[in-house]
Amino acid sequence: MSLRWKYLFVVLGAFTVTVMLRLFAQRAGWGIPPMLSALTTVGVLTLGLMISYRVFVARPLALIVDGAQRLADGDLAHRIKVDGRSDVESSGVEGDEMDTIARAINYLADRAAHSRTQLEREVAERTSDLRAVLEEVHERSRIVEEVNQRLAELDRRRTEFLSNVSHELRTPLNSMLGFLRLLLDGMAESDEERHEFLANARLAGTHMKSLVESVLTSTQIAAGTLKIEPTRFHPADTMRDVLIIMKPQAREKDLKLRLEAAGAAIAYADEGKVRQVLLNLVGNAMKFTEQGEIVARVWVDEDTIRFEVRDTGIGIPAEELERIFLKFHQVDSPEQRCSGGTGLGLSIARDLVTRMGGEIGAASDGPGEGARFFFSVPAARPVAVETEAAQT
Repeated sequence: MSLRWKYLFVVLGAFTVTVMLRLFAQRAGWGIPPMLSALTTVGVLTLGLMISYRVFVARPLALIVDGAQRLADGDLAHRIKVDGRSDVESSGVEGDEMDTIARAINYLADRAAHSRTQLEREVAERTSDLRAVLEEVHERSRIVEEVNQRLAELDRRRTEFLSNVSHELRTPLNSMLGFLRLLLDGMAESDEERHEFLANARLAGTHMKSLVESVLTSTQIAAGTLKIEPTRFHPADTMRDVLIIMKPQAREKDLKLRLEAAGAAIAYADEGKVRQVLLNLVGNAMKFTEQGEIVARVWVDEDTIRFEVRDTGIGIPAEELERIFLKFHQVDSPEQRCSGGTGLGLSIARDLVTRMGGEIGAASDGPGEGARFFFSVPAARPVAVETEAAQT
């Protein structure tokens, strides 16, 4: 009901009260002057209007102002209640102008609360998405940093490798050219000395050839073009041939080479690659052994042929045993730096053995305690074990 109707009812009520008072006074025989009657009518009407203003205007307006202030302060859960109702429409009662104002403000509050809830939900979702993106960016940054570190390390190793290869190739090349120059200049005073110069030149050429083969093998492995051609062969004979090849170098360092072969086993692998691995392992053992002996063993273990090269050299630190088969990796020690090398030999040996279906490893009790390198290849057939020992 609108305010105009409420005020109309108040006025009608005031006139009704006035008329009833006059009638009561006439019946009672009271003589009321016209002026008093008029004042009475005005007083009743004024009192009615004051009461209706307080009830229908002042109080609802105060509630509306208070509610609007609370909403302005951020209390979006508050609703304005006029005549005890926070939602006039839901009550089914038609409200007056104050109810309409309260209802409009409550509607705005509902919309604001809904918008804030939706905004908070969207902010939470965006924050979660942003956090996920930041985590992904952080993870990618970490991966990129790791890759950059690996690339930097690889670049450092490649540079060191090229420097080592250049040095390693230059040394036997200069040696070979030096002996040939001595021969051309007629510095050999006898056939025996001439033969010695040629033998030394040949030894230097063989060493340079092995270095070139190592680089080529590493390149073929990286390119995936290395071919493995398995054949049947006697592993003890291959080991013996390797020791014969390495015998001149062992004699120069006064080292003993000893072969221990058990059984007349036949291996089924690429004999050339097995020989290359053995030459590398025996060559490494000789490089890091100044006195004592180098023992090469081969034996049968069910359907596997096992090789082992043991030396009495400088040994290997425990923390290096897992890394020595990495490409370009070299143990950081004074002896290693003096001995040189390309850092490819053991990496090539690991790749060759793995491609032939075997396993390779190393063991050492620590610096100064020597080292053992061992690997395996498939056997062609089981054989009875016979012990054979040979001194080379």
